[in-house]
Order: sequence, then C-alpha cells, then structure tokens
Amino acid sequence: MVTLDMIRNEMQIDLEQNQAIRYVDVGADSIDEALSDAAVQLDSRVSQLEYEILEKGNNGVLGFAKKPWLLRVYENEAATAKRKKESKKDSFFEDSFEEEVEKIDRDGLFYIRYFGEDIHLKVLLPIGDGKPVDAKEILSRLQRSDTLSVNDSLVTKLVKNGTEEKYIAIGKYKHSTAADALILVDIANDEMKASITVTPPAVGGSEVHADQIETLLTNRGIVAGIDREKIEEFVDNPIYNVPCVVAEAIQPVDGRDAYIAYNFETDSSKLRFKEAEDGRVDFKEHNLIQNVVEGQPLAQKMLAEQGKAGKTILGRYLEAKNGKDINLPLGKNVIVDSDGRTILAATNGQVLLIGDKINVEPVMQIAGNVSIK
Repeated sequence: MVTLDMIRNEMQIDLEQNQAIRYVDVGADSIDEALSDAAVQLDSRVSQLEYEILEKGNNGVLGFAKKPWLLRVYENEAATAKRKKESKKDSFFEDSFEEEVEKIDRDGLFYIRYFGEDIHLKVLLPIGDGKPVDAKEILSRLQRSDTLSVNDSLVTKLVKNGTEEKYIAIGKYKHSTAADALILVDIANDEMKASITVTPPAVGGSEVHADQIETLLTNRGIVAGIDREKIEEFVDNPIYNVPCVVAEAIQPVDGRDAYIAYNFETDSSKLRFKEAEDGRVDFKEHNLIQNVVEGQPLAQKMLAEQGKAGKTILGRYLEAKNGKDINLPLGKNVIVDSDGRTILAATNGQVLLIGDKINVEPVMQIAGNVSIK
C-alpha cells in the first residue's frame, strides 16, 4: 500500500536531485494537504508558498465521484530572493575567509619593559611566513648602563616559544624610585570616562604596568568600564604626556519597540502587473494575488524588549527605556493563535493590508482569462 509518507519521501528525493525547482504541481484531497506536500518538495514553509488552482476538487457523494484538488505551488518572491541572497553570502564569506587566512603574515614582535626592580620581556611569535624575533637583537638592547643581570638562556627559550601575551622577568637592573614614571588619573565631571596621563621614566626608573594602572583606577573609585585591552596597549606602546582614555561608562541600551513581522508582501508598489501581447494578465506571476489558506500564519508580533541599564565609571545607575508595545492589526477573517502574537487566516482567500489592518478576502473565481480591456 502506498502511503502519504512514502510519497513525501519520494518527493524529498526528487527535490535533492533538482535544487533548481521553482514550482511544483501537486494533487491532494484538500488545499491544506496539497500545500503541505508542496512545502516538502520545495524545502520551504507553507507560509512562504503561493498557489493557483489548476483543477478544483470536490468530496463527491458518499465517497463516490471524489475529485482531488490540483494546484500549481510556488515559493513566493521574498523567500526565493532570500534563499539566493543567503546562498551568495555564504559562498562569498567562505571564499573571503579562505583568502584572508592564506594572506595573513606577521613578523614576530618583542617588548622590553622595566617594572619595579626587574627587566621583563614579552614575545609574540610570527604568523604565517612572518620572520621570527632575533634573540641577539634583544640581548643587544639589554646592554644598558643600569642592567645588572640577564638570563640569556631564558631569553632564547622565550624567543622560541613566545610568552602568551605576558611579560616574563628575565633579569635585574639598578632601580631608582625617584626616576619612576608618574601616572595622573583624570575623571570626567559627568563620570562618563577616565583617562591617564603618564610621564616617561628617567634612566633607572620603572615603567608603568597594566596591574599598576588598574589598581590606581580602582583606588580612585572607578568600578565599571575599565578597558583592560586599552591599558595593555598603552603598556606595549606608551605615548607619554598625552591623555589616554582607559575607562568609559557602560551606556544604557533602550529596548526595541514591538513590531509586526509580516509573512506576505505589504508594499503595494511591488504589486505590479504587465499585460501580455494577447491582452491577458498573469496575476499569479506578478504577485497581485497572495493566496492563503485557513490556519496559515500571516504575521507575528515581535515582543517589545526591556532596556538594559547602564552605569557610570563610578557606579552610578543610568536608566534605559523599555520598548513600546503595539496592538495586533486585526481586520476581517483573521484570528489570533493561542500564543497571543500570531495572526492566522480564518478562511481561504487573498490576504490584504487595508488601513494597516490584515484582512483575508475570499477569492472570486472568474471563468476565462482576465483582461484589462
């Protein structure tokens, strides 16, 4: 016995063999069943389908003279365009990503810093075909008058393995506290940002390190918005005597207003028709008639979102606005689903947006061709 599931499986196989299919002719005992079968073949949703009736069906009398419905079912233009766009986008990003990965090359980098009484080294390994750091260059730069000792073997090891974005102590130097770099913290009156201005150390003086800066900010009462990445960037590449913003308030984010997501074309300017040479107009082809079936989802209200509060760098609360709610645009022959948000067709017909209300009008069947004459 041939079952409906067997037929659907065969349809799915046919679909996989021919992804270029644009429409299907489907026969079934009802319009709903025909659309369900078509959705399988087109790998789509019933809400994304449009149809025209090729042969009208009927239930017969007591099961006799029963005639199936024959529909030609299309995926609507919006769904087709979205599918093509996503396909091209995926292909573009795959090609771009592969090309980008192939082209990434970066030479190795190193930073020598004097923190407290120790000499520290940070090594970033090369990427791709980039050149590695030369240990001899590092050792040469360490030959300063205030250098006391350097662990040469450790330097060589770190050059080979890297330091994983960390500073590692590699030696000692003659430290003079009076020669240390100085940090000035400036907090804006509105508490929206804080900056540091650092004076350079003299010979024998300690440079500033990330933990030192962050501790100083915390001691000044800054509890939010500290940008560790900016602080570490300053330590790696300091610009002295110039203010550098290292903390910014967490801005409040207002909630998004509720809105209606329509499953059909609502822009009347896109509903155009063209007369053929013989005077006929294919309303289906030009999307003038958007057919729906009873129970088909027509639109859904996307709920308003709550705002996300912000905070100044000193911890003062910054209020955010919640999104505004809206009413469902209910017109004729539509109902609301049990979720309270989805609008369904209450009957078969043509969906229309009239005066910002969703309506379903029964489709009038006219014998013969439709002409504008």
